[in-house]
Amino acid sequence: MANTKEDLVKKQREYNIQLAGLENSLLTQLKEQTGDILANVALVDNLEKSKVISDDIKIKVAEGKKTEADIALFSEKYRPSAERGALVFFLFNELYKIHSF
Repeated sequence: MANTKEDLVKKQREYNIQLAGLENSLLTQLKEQTGDILANVALVDNLEKSKVISDDIKIKVAEGKKTEADIALFSEKYRPSAERGALVFFLFNELYKIHSF
Protein backbone atom coordinates (compact mmCIF):
# COMPACT_ATOMS: atom_id res chain seq x y z
CA MET A 1 0.00 0.00 0.00
CA ALA A 2 1.51 3.29 -1.11
CA ASN A 3 0.00 5.44 1.64
CA THR A 4 0.99 3.69 4.82
CA LYS A 5 1.36 5.72 7.96
CA GLU A 6 5.15 5.36 7.78
CA ASP A 7 5.15 6.71 4.22
CA LEU A 8 3.04 9.68 5.29
CA VAL A 9 5.31 10.45 8.23
CA LYS A 10 8.36 10.19 5.96
CA LYS A 11 6.81 12.54 3.39
CA GLN A 12 5.78 15.03 6.08
CA ARG A 13 9.35 15.01 7.41
CA GLU A 14 10.75 15.54 3.90
CA TYR A 15 8.37 18.46 3.35
CA ASN A 16 9.44 20.05 6.63
CA ILE A 17 13.11 19.63 5.68
CA GLN A 18 12.43 21.17 2.27
CA LEU A 19 10.61 24.13 3.86
CA ALA A 20 13.47 24.64 6.33
CA GLY A 21 15.97 24.58 3.46
CA LEU A 22 13.99 27.19 1.54
CA GLU A 23 13.75 29.36 4.63
CA ASN A 24 17.49 29.10 5.33
CA SER A 25 18.32 29.92 1.72
CA LEU A 26 16.12 33.00 1.75
CA LEU A 27 17.42 34.18 5.10
CA THR A 28 21.02 33.77 3.92
CA GLN A 29 20.32 35.74 0.75
CA LEU A 30 18.56 38.46 2.72
CA LYS A 31 21.41 38.62 5.24
CA GLU A 32 24.03 38.95 2.50
CA GLN A 33 21.98 41.49 0.53
CA THR A 34 23.36 45.00 0.36
CA GLY A 35 21.51 47.91 -1.11
CA ASP A 36 18.04 47.73 -2.62
CA ILE A 37 16.43 44.30 -2.16
CA LEU A 38 14.23 44.69 -5.23
CA ALA A 39 17.27 45.28 -7.42
CA ASN A 40 18.50 41.73 -6.74
CA VAL A 41 16.71 39.74 -9.45
CA ALA A 42 18.00 36.38 -8.18
CA LEU A 43 16.58 37.08 -4.72
CA VAL A 44 13.19 38.09 -6.10
CA ASP A 45 13.10 34.99 -8.34
CA ASN A 46 14.04 32.81 -5.39
CA LEU A 47 11.26 34.40 -3.32
CA GLU A 48 8.72 33.68 -6.06
CA LYS A 49 9.89 30.07 -6.47
CA SER A 50 9.88 29.57 -2.71
CA LYS A 51 6.33 30.88 -2.50
CA VAL A 52 5.12 28.45 -5.18
CA ILE A 53 6.93 25.51 -3.59
CA SER A 54 5.67 26.49 -0.14
CA ASP A 55 2.08 26.65 -1.34
CA ASP A 56 2.45 23.26 -3.04
CA ILE A 57 3.90 21.73 0.12
CA LYS A 58 1.08 23.18 2.24
CA ILE A 59 -1.46 21.49 -0.05
CA LYS A 60 0.41 18.19 0.14
CA VAL A 61 0.64 18.43 3.95
CA ALA A 62 -3.11 19.03 4.17
CA GLU A 63 -3.77 16.03 1.90
CA GLY A 64 -1.39 13.93 4.01
CA LYS A 65 -3.21 14.86 7.21
CA LYS A 66 -6.54 13.95 5.63
CA THR A 67 -5.15 10.63 4.41
CA GLU A 68 -3.69 9.93 7.85
CA ALA A 69 -7.09 10.58 9.43
CA ASP A 70 -8.73 8.25 6.89
CA ILE A 71 -6.20 5.51 7.64
CA ALA A 72 -6.83 5.86 11.37
CA LEU A 73 -10.58 5.69 10.82
CA PHE A 74 -10.41 2.58 8.64
CA SER A 75 -7.90 0.82 10.88
CA GLU A 76 -10.23 1.29 13.85
CA LYS A 77 -12.97 -0.52 11.91
CA TYR A 78 -10.71 -3.60 11.70
CA ARG A 79 -9.61 -3.54 15.35
CA PRO A 80 -12.27 -6.05 16.59
CA SER A 81 -11.27 -8.52 13.86
CA ALA A 82 -7.60 -8.07 14.71
CA GLU A 83 -8.26 -8.69 18.40
CA ARG A 84 -10.18 -11.90 17.64
CA GLY A 85 -7.50 -13.01 15.19
CA ALA A 86 -4.83 -12.48 17.83
CA LEU A 87 -6.91 -14.42 20.34
CA VAL A 88 -7.27 -17.36 17.92
CA PHE A 89 -3.54 -17.27 17.13
CA PHE A 90 -2.50 -17.45 20.76
CA LEU A 91 -5.16 -20.09 21.47
CA PHE A 92 -3.76 -22.33 18.73
CA ASN A 93 -0.25 -21.56 19.89
CA GLU A 94 -1.06 -22.97 23.35
CA LEU A 95 -3.25 -25.83 22.11
CA TYR A 96 -0.36 -28.30 22.10
CA LYS A 97 -0.41 -28.25 25.90
CA ILE A 98 -3.85 -29.84 25.87
CA HIS A 99 -3.36 -32.36 23.08
CA SER A 100 -0.31 -33.47 21.09
CA PHE A 101 -1.68 -33.14 17.54
